[in-house]
Amino acid sequence: MKRIVIFVLSILSIMSIPSTALKAQDANPNATLEDFESVSGWEKQNGAQVEAADSASAGKGAVKFSGPGLAFKKVKGVKTLKPDSLNDGYEGISFWVKGDGSDTYGTIVLCGQHPLWFPFKYAYSFPLKDTEWKKIVVPWDKFVPEDPVYPIGTTGGMPPSGIQNLKIGNKWNIYFNNKPMPKFSFCIDQIQFEEKVPSDKNTPKLKSFEDVQKLLKDKKPVNILCLGDSITAGTSLKSPDTERYAQVLEKLLRKQYGYDQITVVSKAVGGAQGNDLRLWLDRDFAGNPPDLVTLMYGYNDKTWGYSKEYFTYSMNDYIERIARKTNGATSILLISTIPGKNERFFMMDDYAECVRAIAKERGLPLCDVSKDFKAFGREGIEAYMADQAHPNAKGHEVMANAIAGALGK
Repeated sequence: MKRIVIFVLSILSIMSIPSTALKAQDANPNATLEDFESVSGWEKQNGAQVEAADSASAGKGAVKFSGPGLAFKKVKGVKTLKPDSLNDGYEGISFWVKGDGSDTYGTIVLCGQHPLWFPFKYAYSFPLKDTEWKKIVVPWDKFVPEDPVYPIGTTGGMPPSGIQNLKIGNKWNIYFNNKPMPKFSFCIDQIQFEEKVPSDKNTPKLKSFEDVQKLLKDKKPVNILCLGDSITAGTSLKSPDTERYAQVLEKLLRKQYGYDQITVVSKAVGGAQGNDLRLWLDRDFAGNPPDLVTLMYGYNDKTWGYSKEYFTYSMNDYIERIARKTNGATSILLISTIPGKNERFFMMDDYAECVRAIAKERGLPLCDVSKDFKAFGREGIEAYMADQAHPNAKGHEVMANAIAGALGK
């Protein structure tokens, strides 16, 4: 009997080993980019806070980040395993996160020479719903560059050995439809390189546009998600929540098809570029996938001088990420980048042509609303614009009618 009691007590003692001790076994000092044992060395911007966390996943310390805002610091490099390999012998990273239980997403950015000013900064966004320590493992191809550069560990991109700085958080203090970003916090610990990381590169076929059209004709519930920049968000409108083209489209479709189970939602963000939309994929597609997503962006990419080749690359990658995220349950309607006033009447034409080419090459439906705006002429377009970049309510009606027309074909 005494032996049985001792055996049971032994089992209970194993089960009660602190989770931090178990997690510490995963730590690899030779591959560690940042261990977060100290809160020193962090520079902070835009109201961000960095303090010691109340627990750690490995070692004795971890960091609690509170945002919005960003913080950054210099980090030690990690020894290259394979000097002649594009990825230095590492397939990705892992890190530990403890969220605040909110629907907000955190961001880490792996940076080259500088966390703010130079290119080669790669971002990854993660959910904060889990309030217990959780290990996240990320392949390099899940990171999205903040600049017009190519992925980590690929030709023309930065190898992992080039990472010299770490950034937590980002510049954004707004989210869906330019609403203020809510306050959030998370604890983070033990960022390290991983030699083997699974990566699913199989891209399923997207839901057909005809399937969405059939749902409408059969009066079935249809959910449409509109993604883009400040144009889609309705910046400069007097009443964005009623005048942006997503809301106008919802009313048009309900009237056109004679039922109310049609929902059109905008999750656009002013200032967004294609790289931002790729980064926000998990956040924007949280929950059940929409039946249809519309994509229109490019104004800010042009502002920062992104070439048409990179614009095309970024949009193609975004489409493939959407297909993988939704497992092919969503259809995509591409909307050609619209012109603006003054010099922007001509400057957006190459992007619009890129969107047309992508639609043709991929066999995706296209709503070529750029042609509608170009038809107004450089002087005539002013009647449809609130400012150089943003259409007024009349312009949003043009876009909504064009999308409804594309769905009705």
